[in-house]
Amino acid sequence: MMPGKRGIAAILLGLFAIAAPGGGGQPKVEAAFLVETPTGNELVVVVGEDQKTIGPTTANRLAWNSSGNRVALHLAPAGALAVWREGREGFVEVSTKAESPVWSPDGAKLLFRRGGELFVYVATAIGSEPFPIAKGVRCAAWSPSGDRIAFATLEAISVCDADGNNPRQAIEGRTATALAWSPTGRAIAFIEPGLGKGAPPNLYTAAVNGTSMAKKGVLDAARIAWGPTGKHLAAETANGIEVLDLTTGKVEAIFAGMRGPAVWAGPRQLVGFKDGAPCEAIVGEKDLRTFARLEGKKIVHAGAVPAVYVSNESILDDPFQEAPKPKEGQMALRGTVVVLEPLDDKFTISVETIVDGKGSERHFGRPIEQPMEFNHLTVRFTPERQRPLRAVDLKLDDEVMVLVNATKLDAQATLSAASVTIAGDVIPEPGTEPTKARRPAPHISGRAIEYDGVSMEKVVVPMTFPVLGNVWYEDWFLAPRGGGTRRHHGQDLMAKKMTPLVACFEGKVIVGLARPGGHHTIKIKGSNGWTACYYHVNNDNPGTDDGQGGAANAFAPGLRTGMFVYEGQFLGYVGDSGNAETTAPHLHFELWDDHFGAVVNAFPSLRAADRIEEPVYAAPAPDLVPSAGESRVDGIVRKIDDARETLRMDLVARFSRGRMRVVTTPTSVWGKIGPSTQLQLRGSRAKIGPDDLRPGLQGTIVGVQPAKDRAVVARVGAFEK
Repeated sequence: MMPGKRGIAAILLGLFAIAAPGGGGQPKVEAAFLVETPTGNELVVVVGEDQKTIGPTTANRLAWNSSGNRVALHLAPAGALAVWREGREGFVEVSTKAESPVWSPDGAKLLFRRGGELFVYVATAIGSEPFPIAKGVRCAAWSPSGDRIAFATLEAISVCDADGNNPRQAIEGRTATALAWSPTGRAIAFIEPGLGKGAPPNLYTAAVNGTSMAKKGVLDAARIAWGPTGKHLAAETANGIEVLDLTTGKVEAIFAGMRGPAVWAGPRQLVGFKDGAPCEAIVGEKDLRTFARLEGKKIVHAGAVPAVYVSNESILDDPFQEAPKPKEGQMALRGTVVVLEPLDDKFTISVETIVDGKGSERHFGRPIEQPMEFNHLTVRFTPERQRPLRAVDLKLDDEVMVLVNATKLDAQATLSAASVTIAGDVIPEPGTEPTKARRPAPHISGRAIEYDGVSMEKVVVPMTFPVLGNVWYEDWFLAPRGGGTRRHHGQDLMAKKMTPLVACFEGKVIVGLARPGGHHTIKIKGSNGWTACYYHVNNDNPGTDDGQGGAANAFAPGLRTGMFVYEGQFLGYVGDSGNAETTAPHLHFELWDDHFGAVVNAFPSLRAADRIEEPVYAAPAPDLVPSAGESRVDGIVRKIDDARETLRMDLVARFSRGRMRVVTTPTSVWGKIGPSTQLQLRGSRAKIGPDDLRPGLQGTIVGVQPAKDRAVVARVGAFEK
């Protein structure tokens, strides 16, 4: 016998804590079951205190949206995707084939893959057709606000707008089989498959702009969901649902037999399904709480509307809780930095939320881009310390709260920022930063820092000259710019376009890959307590001024944000991006003292800098020395042709004249990987196979190259873990 309708509804309402939607007051769908019958499956839907049976259908899986008014169904055997909507008869076919449908947080859009291509379907628009986002996608996830999509290909984890615009490789050289956004939207968790036979997959977390990447441990899971407090991660594994503590990387709980996709219903509550019935798991409690079951029926699949949950901890962890509040005639804009013009003191944010002077909030389902500018009066705000905002403080993809003296957005105008709060920002006290400098550098005293962050103290920072080859420069420090409204904070090192750039000192690099035609930048947060800024990095294809050169003609192969670079390492190319499009190509170079947030004249340091003729290269796998007649090439895998047993690499270095030398022009090389090629992991003797190789890997191949323009017939190859 089936339980009474009132009993099922009461149990489900208590379990999922679903409220009726605003306005009409009509109850919405709480849960649904695909039930096997002799004539095919039926969709059983629980709405308020009623049950509906819709069918027959060939669906074998389903997924609910957060509004509880639509369900996506996978139709067997072809794998078509259809949507059923409460209040309407029949199904709307979305795609003849589809994989992994995921609803946006607002319940209006459906993300799915078809043949490796990622699509978005807008369910709220009658007659709409799915539109493509990206190709070669392995998995994807919505941001918590629904305005961005993270997706993984074989060579990178990328982020784009909800309509597919403004794609950017957030984490180059990494791939993933599962993705999840943090509840704050500032970080991504992903599972990367292991390299080599039997190598386990690993869980990583990283900021959306690729910084602060950390390995959290071994995890083999089909799907993952970040908990609402940001401290836990639920993973659907072969054992059931496992919950990991992200602070320690250890498994805190295993709920055997529980299946997902797991839905967080509270700070420690998870909702899933076991044996066709919804159940609840509490982190810290061993037993599952199993609820309504359709007795005597075979449940093919089941789904429930996720509960909307905001924890007190999440509110307390809000990085903008203590940010300056707008007064009458002001508003606060919350969003993400999508355009950065550091030399003009301008940036653009993708606005998601507006708070007005009365405390009222407006949220945008589709973010609006607003150009901004700042000056010496703009405050860089943190609860502990405040100081004037500098261009060096901002990065692309920073989440910010900007206070402006205006009451409405205007995409055609540039609003002036009164204060900027950057999520996760810390302004350390002078002298508290740990330094690991191999070449110690002096610091300024911090006295008499001028209105625009200039320190007139003379400091010589030990370093390597940042540009190779012929360079012409004079002392242009504090020369007027912008019609006399600004002072020049750097030194312009005039050189031909595509002249190589190298790291002036060691440290962590921040790569600013802008939109096509935008301003590409490089920053080095040095181990010596100094930051070096490289502006006007090339954005053109060779021989043109088209602004479409992309990363390959801007940065060294494999260079990515968060990477540690050593002094003299190849970084990229001189160009004219940004506000240098109407001038001769050059590198605008600045030196900032991190202790005080002050810029100094780089001229004395440049005059005293060591000059090198070619980039320094610390060759990985130094034991792979080519024999007589052989060649060795190091590079980044970009393409694999399984049929021809070849791979294409962007060349980093080549064995020449008895040693490895950096290749400083964008160059590709082909390698022949045959049955006799010995493949291994770098730094070990662990064997791998051709199937383990993928775009984005850094690798080395050694073998015979019949001619310079022919493929290297690899005898041995070594690739990064």
